[in-house]
Amino acid sequence: MEDCKEIDVFIASSEELLNERLLFSRVVQKANDLLDEKDMTINVIKWEYLDASMGVKAKQDEYNDEIRECDYTIALFWRKLGDYTLEELELSLARGAKGEKPYETFTIFKKTVDDTESEPLDDLRRKLEDEGKKVFEVSGNHSELLLRYILILTDILKKEGINLPSLFTLKGSALKSGISNVLDLDDVPIGLKEEFLGYRKI
Repeated sequence: MEDCKEIDVFIASSEELLNERLLFSRVVQKANDLLDEKDMTINVIKWEYLDASMGVKAKQDEYNDEIRECDYTIALFWRKLGDYTLEELELSLARGAKGEKPYETFTIFKKTVDDTESEPLDDLRRKLEDEGKKVFEVSGNHSELLLRYILILTDILKKEGINLPSLFTLKGSALKSGISNVLDLDDVPIGLKEEFLGYRKI
């Protein structure tokens, strides 16, 4: 589409969160299917896509250049506080604070029942929360992370006047995109479910 608006989202995380990055790409694909008639598309920018095109310049410098061109950043953390992911997060937050791209940063901390405490990660989370940043915690529940991604995209798209949750079909507790099942809302925490359903009433 010639007049299609594109929104670029950079996803920053360490290698241990490969599956979580892939899940975000799948969520964006479903969202783009719903956005087809809205003349808008979301592009996912992640380091798996960038590695093959990297030149002689240091890779992290090139990742940072990509971040500067993206509209939003999502940073994911789990068991470790990776130096590069932290650098990407700090760059995004600093630029957003000045009104530059990326305009907003969303940080997700994954925490499962088997995880040991990580003081650096806990300190980072408290710092971000104290500064009023958008911080979320998810468990190892696949559906919970999937719905959190949808709600982050909802936050992004409402600035464009688009209510993403209203574009999905709801049959009982089954959330659908077209004829495809997305998730069962009964499989996510009640607070997250109510947040999503609240958007559908707007």
